[in-house]
Amino acid sequence: TKTFKEIVNINTPNKRSVSLTSNEYVTENLGNLGGTQLTIYGNDKNITGNNVDGIYVGNGKILDIENVNNYNGFNSTYGAIKNEGTLNISGTNFSNNSGQDIINNGVLNLINSNSSFSKGITGTGTINIKNCLLNNATIKQFNILITSSGTLNSNANNIDSNIINNGTLLFNGGTNNNTITGTGLTQIYNDVSNQANITQNILEISANKQLTNLTATITVKESLIINDTAKIINDGKLIISSGTNNGIIEQNSNTSEMSIDKNLINNGTINQNTIRINNKLTNNAEITADNIYINGTFKLGENGNFYNVTNSIINDDSTIDISNGKIKNHNFNNLTINSGKVNLLVDADLMNKQM
Repeated sequence: TKTFKEIVNINTPNKRSVSLTSNEYVTENLGNLGGTQLTIYGNDKNITGNNVDGIYVGNGKILDIENVNNYNGFNSTYGAIKNEGTLNISGTNFSNNSGQDIINNGVLNLINSNSSFSKGITGTGTINIKNCLLNNATIKQFNILITSSGTLNSNANNIDSNIINNGTLLFNGGTNNNTITGTGLTQIYNDVSNQANITQNILEISANKQLTNLTATITVKESLIINDTAKIINDGKLIISSGTNNGIIEQNSNTSEMSIDKNLINNGTINQNTIRINNKLTNNAEITADNIYINGTFKLGENGNFYNVTNSIINDDSTIDISNGKIKNHNFNNLTINSGKVNLLVDADLMNKQM
């Protein structure tokens, strides 16, 4: 019967597997993975190291680990595993290792069933998250790719990596300094500060939570969802395709800019330095802006109020539709109409205004 170290190190057969029938206790440094591919079926057993080196997966080699209940006790030289090839992990929990759980300088695929990493993942490689949830791990990588069936739930402080999110990214706090791209959903369900560019199909701010965008550009390609009592403090650029604001969009400085490319419905409060309407903005509540540029339709609903605009430019057969809406505390200073039209219905309320 071969020891666990021998199973790891042997070169033949090139592709092989081991299925654990009891807990494995490792007292020797494991070292290099032999052959080309090893699959470890954990069967909910433990792999425990006695403060020894873990497995080193070299370039071009593959290690598969499935359903190890607790992969623990390895030292900081390799972590539990040092990967420069391909490492596939499913349903495995890493804990009580002296250093990082995984040092990944290759490709790490987290697939099919949830895994956990109490000491985190470091290195210069790429993580792919597919058909599983990665929850509250500390990660330092070159790229994290979340596929359409994957979910990453983390404090933003724990992530140091470019993020390509085509699935679900959940931030439960912290400061995001990582570029986020992709076609997925990013949800803010605790207060988060943002200092890097974000491009996502859907951005959702949970009720009573806040996203503070300091200087970056946030682009929402499909839908912005700001729930009741939620807030975005935008001092950078906010580019919105469509969506609904039931909370607050405000600014702390005069650098804020918001663009609407399709259709935004405002049922809350918006206060920005500059608003660019490239298609349609429907305001059913409160909007304050220093500058507004209309290249589409700005519609004030029955309860819509519009405050304190210094510069207003209407272009290209655009429309201001005030049907039961109100324009308060405002002189239309520097109003420019370039081939545009203003549709003011009879019941519109212009309270002591000049145009």
